[in-house]
Amino acid sequence: MSSSLERTVAIQSTRGLGFVFLLIATPFLGFGGYLLSDSIDFSGQSVEVISAVTEVSTETCETRREKNHRTVYHRYTCYRPTVAYTFEGRSYSKVLNSTSSGRYKIGETFKLQLDPKNPSEARWPADLWLPVAFLLGFGGVIGAIGCAFVVFNPIRRNSLEERLRRRGQRVRAKVIEVREDSRIRISGRHPFIVRAQFTDPRSGRLITAQATSVMIDPRLTGDIDAEGCVEVLYDPIASDKCIIDLLPLSFVS
Repeated sequence: MSSSLERTVAIQSTRGLGFVFLLIATPFLGFGGYLLSDSIDFSGQSVEVISAVTEVSTETCETRREKNHRTVYHRYTCYRPTVAYTFEGRSYSKVLNSTSSGRYKIGETFKLQLDPKNPSEARWPADLWLPVAFLLGFGGVIGAIGCAFVVFNPIRRNSLEERLRRRGQRVRAKVIEVREDSRIRISGRHPFIVRAQFTDPRSGRLITAQATSVMIDPRLTGDIDAEGCVEVLYDPIASDKCIIDLLPLSFVS
């Protein structure tokens, strides 16, 4: 298999992963955009009223976190307030959506935003923007990762490989692993991952180079010699930046 063809396959695989991230980000960004538009419209026509806590209900809330590769759940008591407010001479009551681990005091006051056309529709200011911030923030991070895979990572791959082919040094590296990547399927087939190690002549460190998205088993193509070695191109100044020759570019971790 030619280097250019393998490089194309590697880029397509990377872009495919990027599109998966973008697909995950789309509903978060879409719903976040909808909520942002709704919050802006509501905020633009709403008026501010002062409400007072009239009742506090007790609930059991739950948080979870990862610890030692396990999901740990923590349950605690939280409180949800019911508030009352007056608008244009009429009294209204509303159970707020937000809960708190701290107990509310009866008579404690809060500012609410309400729709003058529908005074019973009152919202806590935090409820207008916190869901928007979470959805757009989370979707934006996932989308940025997807864009990096689709656009910037292939550019970086090409740039490094071209630089190493012009100015890199060659060294023979011992192949330590050849296996199918069962996580990825391209044209109905799993590509191969190849890992090889060499000693950096300058520092004496053992460097591991990794090539991905290899569509033909290199043990059958002659890329691995009789002694189980392949040629690696590396940067003599930063030997961690290297490629396995005739195989796709890979950064060393």
